[in-house]
Amino acid sequence: AYSVNEDGVLVSYNGVLTTVNVPSEINGIKITSIGSYAFSSTLVTYITLPNSVTLISDYAFTSLESLEYIYAPSVSRVGLYAFADCINLSAVNNSNFPSLVTIDSYAFLNCSGLSEDIILDNVITIGDYAFDLDGSQSKNLEIISLVNVAKIGAYAFRGYQSKQLQLGNVQIIGAY
Repeated sequence: AYSVNEDGVLVSYNGVLTTVNVPSEINGIKITSIGSYAFSSTLVTYITLPNSVTLISDYAFTSLESLEYIYAPSVSRVGLYAFADCINLSAVNNSNFPSLVTIDSYAFLNCSGLSEDIILDNVITIGDYAFDLDGSQSKNLEIISLVNVAKIGAYAFRGYQSKQLQLGNVQIIGAY
């Protein structure tokens, strides 16, 4: 069901399961990242990544409308458009991304299903349009908390409203 390259990149998953627990090793190769488009044509609803995975590459889960929840305990970086148009993804916070430091541009573009507060204590950099709702929708959350963020890109949270916004020592905020 899995295809992995010699560098430890999970290249694709072509299984039929909707709940997936990615193993830390496949055919003796330690899995360290999820490759581009690896899951984008599946019906996965819930996914757990092993501690060995530290990177979710660009477009890895793009347009995976069935995805509701991901647990990525050691992922420190989420690439460009990695979860774009995952309209049923419900959470991006400390409980499912506890090690996240960098969120690249458009990473969670149009994730209109986010229903839990966005609380990311370790995130330092958020790229342009990272959580953008594409201007056509709006979303109310109780809290957006980014206590260690240093850079927030342009329109990173366009479409979001929050009763409470907690920011740390932000050095750069793009257009909004």
